Amino acid sequence: MLKKLLFLSFLPLIIFSQSNRKILSGKVFDESNNRPLANCNVHVKDLAQGTITNKEGSYNIRLPFGEYTIRFSYVGYKSIEKKIVVDSTNKILNYNVYLEKHSLLEDEVTVFGKKEDALIVVQSIETKDIQKIPNMFSDPIRTVQIFSGVSFSNELVSGYNVRGGSYDENLIYLNGYEIYRPFLLKQGFEESQTLVNPDMVENLKFYNGAFSARFGDKMASALQVNYAARNDTSSDFKIRADLMNTGAFAKSSIGKLNWMVGARHAYPGLFLDDLQTSGNYQPSFTDFQFLSNYQISDDSYVELLLLFSGNKFDFVPAQWLGHVGIGGRGNFSAVTINYDGNRTYKYNTNLIGLKFSEKIKRDLSFELSLVNYWSNEQDKVNLSSDIYFHPDAENIDDDKRFLKTRSEFADNNVKFNSYQVLPRIQYDNKSFSSLVGFDLKFVDVNNVINETFLEETDSTNSSALPLNISTQPGLSSYSIYNENNFKLTDNLVTNIGFRYSVVEFSGENLFSPRFNLLYYLNKRHLFNFSFGYYYQPLFVNELRNVENINSINKKSQRSIHYVVGWEYDLKKDVKLQIEAYYKDYNNLLPYYLENIQINYDLSQRLEGFAYGLDLMFKGEISKGMNSWVGYSYLNSKEKPIGSNQPYRRRLTDQTHTLQIFFQDKMPKHLNWQSHLRFLFGSGFLYHQRRIEGNQQPGASIVSVDYSNPKEYLIFFRVDMGLSAKFEISKFFNLTVITEVLNVFNHYNVVGYEWVKVFDEFNTPTRISRISSKRFFNVRLVIDF
Repeated sequence: MLKKLLFLSFLPLIIFSQSNRKILSGKVFDESNNRPLANCNVHVKDLAQGTITNKEGSYNIRLPFGEYTIRFSYVGYKSIEKKIVVDSTNKILNYNVYLEKHSLLEDEVTVFGKKEDALIVVQSIETKDIQKIPNMFSDPIRTVQIFSGVSFSNELVSGYNVRGGSYDENLIYLNGYEIYRPFLLKQGFEESQTLVNPDMVENLKFYNGAFSARFGDKMASALQVNYAARNDTSSDFKIRADLMNTGAFAKSSIGKLNWMVGARHAYPGLFLDDLQTSGNYQPSFTDFQFLSNYQISDDSYVELLLLFSGNKFDFVPAQWLGHVGIGGRGNFSAVTINYDGNRTYKYNTNLIGLKFSEKIKRDLSFELSLVNYWSNEQDKVNLSSDIYFHPDAENIDDDKRFLKTRSEFADNNVKFNSYQVLPRIQYDNKSFSSLVGFDLKFVDVNNVINETFLEETDSTNSSALPLNISTQPGLSSYSIYNENNFKLTDNLVTNIGFRYSVVEFSGENLFSPRFNLLYYLNKRHLFNFSFGYYYQPLFVNELRNVENINSINKKSQRSIHYVVGWEYDLKKDVKLQIEAYYKDYNNLLPYYLENIQINYDLSQRLEGFAYGLDLMFKGEISKGMNSWVGYSYLNSKEKPIGSNQPYRRRLTDQTHTLQIFFQDKMPKHLNWQSHLRFLFGSGFLYHQRRIEGNQQPGASIVSVDYSNPKEYLIFFRVDMGLSAKFEISKFFNLTVITEVLNVFNHYNVVGYEWVKVFDEFNTPTRISRISSKRFFNVRLVIDF
C-alpha cells in the first residue's frame, strides 16, 4: 500500500517526463604531451555499456536523458570518472579528457591494468551514492557507517568506531588537510552538519586499519575526502532543500582557473522537537566553502581551499521523561526531570589551505601545502531541575514522588589553532615509487572548563562535582614519513614505509614502521597482508579535565595492527572481501561515556587486544547502482598493565554488526530509484554507577564503577529513501527524494540517566536515554 501511495503521488510528474537521447563525444589525451590515446576505454557505469577511442583519441556514445558517471581508463594511466547530465540543453555534449600516467603511490593500488580499487586496501564510495544514502544530513562522513568493521550507536552524531576503537581514534582528512570533530559535544544533537559539503566531493576513501605512513598518528582508521577541481572544466549549478537543510553549489572555469563554491544552512529543529527531552530547540548551522585550481603551466598548479562554518544550538528544555520496568511484564513506572533554564552551544570552524604542485621531471614531482585550521567552541549551561518518580507511567500526574533537585552550571570554552606545513617529494617509474614527506604541525589549545553539578534531596544529601580548569597545552608534533612501492613481479606489489614523529607535549620520539603486501593470484583472486605500528599522543579530549598537566603520565597510546585479507571477483562489478585482523594494545587510557562525551581516567594505563573478522559484499545488483552487505565479528578486551586481573571487555566491544545498503530501480521507469540502509549490532558496553559514601547528609556521591561493564540492548535501525529525477525544462532537472528515517520506529538506547529511586537499594536506578524516533523527510534538488 505504501508503495502504491508513493507511486500515485508522483504519477503527474511521470506523465510529463521525457525520454530522448543525445550524443556524448570528445577526445582523450596524454596529459604529459597532449597526444591522443587510442583504444582508451570509455565506460558508462550506470548503463554497463561503453566504447573505445579511435586512433585520433575520439569517442562517441549515444545516451538517453539522465545522470551518468563516465569512466575513462587506460593501462598505465590514472582513471578518471566524470559525472554528466544528458538533457535537451545541447544537441551534442563534448568532453575532452587528459589522463595522467599512473604512479604506484596512488591511494588505490593498481597493478598495471590487472585490477583496480582493491577493497582490502581501501574502501570507497562514489559521489552519487553519498547523496542517496538515507541519513539526516546527506553527510559524507556519516556514510562511512555502512562499511564493515565500522559501528556506531547514535545517529545524531558523526562519530564512529572502527574495529574496537573509540571515535577519538580516527583520522579525517579534507583535500589532504587534517580536520577535527567538536571537542565539547555532550548530547549529540548539538552537532548538526559536519565540515564536508557533499556537493563538492569527488571521492571518499576509507582505510579501516593498517593504513600507510602518509597518514598521521591515530590508532584505528583514516578517512580521506577529496574535493574536485583540477582537470574539471565543466559548469554546474545546483540548489537543494529539505525539511532540515538548504544548500547551493556552483562550479565553472575561466581560462586556466577552475573553481567551485558551496554554501549550506541547516535548521534541524523540526527533527529535534520529537526527541525524548521536550523543549524549545533552536539549532542553526551555516557554512561557506570555496575551492579553486589555477594551472600555472603544463607541469605546475596552485590550489586554494577556504572553509568558514558556524554552528549555534540554543535550547530551553522543558521535561525529560524516562521509563523504568517494575515487577511483572508490562508494568512501567516513570521518572521525569522538569527543567528551568537554558543551554547554549556554539562551534565556529575555519580553514585556509594553499597547495602548490610542480612536476620537476617526468618521474619527479614536488608538492607543498600550507594550512591553518582554527576553531572556537563554547558550551554554556544554566539549568535547575526537579526530579520526580511516577509509579504509573501511563498516569504521570497521579501520585508522583519528589526525588531530588539538580543544579547544572557550565561555562566551557576550547580555542583550537593549528598550522601545518606539508612538503613532500615523489619519484615514480614503472616498477618503483618513493614518497618522502614532512608533517610539521604547530598546535595551540586554550582549554577552559568551569562546571558545577549539584544534587540535593529532602534530607539534604548531595553530590557535587566542581571543575575549574584552565590550561594552555602545546600539542605540536613534527613528523617525517617515507613510502616505497615495489613491483616485485607482475603479480606481487609491496608498500614499505615508516613514520617518525617528535611529540612536543610528551617529549616522545615515535617510530612507526608500516608494511603492505598485495599478491594477485589471477584476475579474480587478490590476497593482502598488512602490518603497522600506530601511536596516539594525548590530545584535546584526553586532557580536557586535567587540572595539572605536569602530574600525569604523558605517554602515547599504542596499537600494532596485523591484517590478512582475500578479495574475490564473483563477476564484473561484484566483489567479496574477507579480512581477519589482530590488534595489540598498550598504554591505553580507561574512559567512560557520559551520553556521547568521552571522559578519560589518566590515573592508570591498560593493555589489551582486539581481533575479528570482516566480510563485505559489494556489487551492482541492479545495473549502475552499487549495493553493500557487510558483517563483522569483534572480540576486544583490556586489563591494567602488569596486573593479574582477568581481561574485561572494552566499551567498544560490539561483538556482531550487520550493515546493508541496497539500491534498485523500476524497470519501466529507470529514473525512479529506491535506497535502503539497514544497521544491526549487538550492544556496546557501559560502566555502571554506584553510590559511594556513608549515606550521611552531604556525604554520598554517584561514581563510575569500572569493574563490571554491562551490555546495552541491540542496536537496530532501518532508513529508506525513494528518488526520482525529472527534466522539467531544457534549463534544469528536478530530483525528488522522499525518506523515512527509522522506519520501524525502534527506540535504540544510547545511554542511561542514573537516579537513586528506591531507598531500600543502595544503588542508583538506570533509566534509558533513547535515540530519535521515526521521521519523514522530503528533499528537492534542482540542477541547472
